[in-house]
Amino acid sequence: MSPKRLKGSVLAALALLNLGLLLAWTQTWVALEVSVADALRTIDVTGETVAPALSALALAGLALIAAIALAGPVFRVVLAVLQALLAGCALVSSVLPLIDPLAVAAPAAIAATGVTDFSVGSAPDDAPWTLSGWPYVAIVCSALLVVVAVAVLATSRRWPASSRKYQAVRTEVVAPTDGPRDRVADWDAVTKGHDPTERAADDEPGADSR
Repeated sequence: MSPKRLKGSVLAALALLNLGLLLAWTQTWVALEVSVADALRTIDVTGETVAPALSALALAGLALIAAIALAGPVFRVVLAVLQALLAGCALVSSVLPLIDPLAVAAPAAIAATGVTDFSVGSAPDDAPWTLSGWPYVAIVCSALLVVVAVAVLATSRRWPASSRKYQAVRTEVVAPTDGPRDRVADWDAVTKGHDPTERAADDEPGADSR
């Protein structure tokens, strides 16, 4: 695989995986069945509730993509390590709801139903819960982000340099060597830090003989 194609593939993988985290964050992770007035009511609890940090971590990862693409080899290493840390935090945030889904989803059920005596874990038959597949999607995306971050560390030195249009460009105003002085041109020269009188002094008779 060519260095250019390798760079594009790695950046595309980072984008897709971070977008996958955002998508999982918006979906239902836990479904609770709560008894309200002798009737069962299903409460869908999304990743926004049980894993609130996931969106910030995914957005930070998306912001890093442009920086990784434009940075030099040394800074790519730093940014890749930062992406690995973000992915590790996302992995922890995705796993925690699986440890005790009822504990993380119960506050949302209380807020939705107004049942204040809802006791977490004391009556599982009255409040059964089901876990969707989206937490596992978030876990897979987080783990793969760690792998891709390691791939950036291993391959970034082979990537081509960023385009010249993203590099700093130094412009210099060259004053005309002949012709009469113009007030507008003199003003432009002053605003750009040039001294318009220097050319006038050079144009004086006998300037070359000094």
